[in-house]
Amino acid sequence: MVDEAIALFSSPFALVLLVASALCLRFKSQWGGVVVVVLWTALISLITFADAGGRAAGVAEGCIGSPTLFIAIVAAISVIVILYTVPRTPKDGDTP
Repeated sequence: MVDEAIALFSSPFALVLLVASALCLRFKSQWGGVVVVVLWTALISLITFADAGGRAAGVAEGCIGSPTLFIAIVAAISVIVILYTVPRTPKDGDTP
């Protein structure tokens, strides 16, 4: 599973999304975070649904690992991006 996650993270699209996620976190960009999370979701959907028959056969034969670890890490990245870029609202006693 770890080898498959490394292989999936080393794809060019995933590398670009990793850099984009880091930039969104660095600059606390809310709209950039939304775009990055949507693109991560599109990548996961592409991996899981695009070649479901061929991937299932490869997993059953042991040629391809399960992408579960990759999906879990991407979900964690998405949650971190969303929570870190959420706008802060002032509380009752705080000054804006």
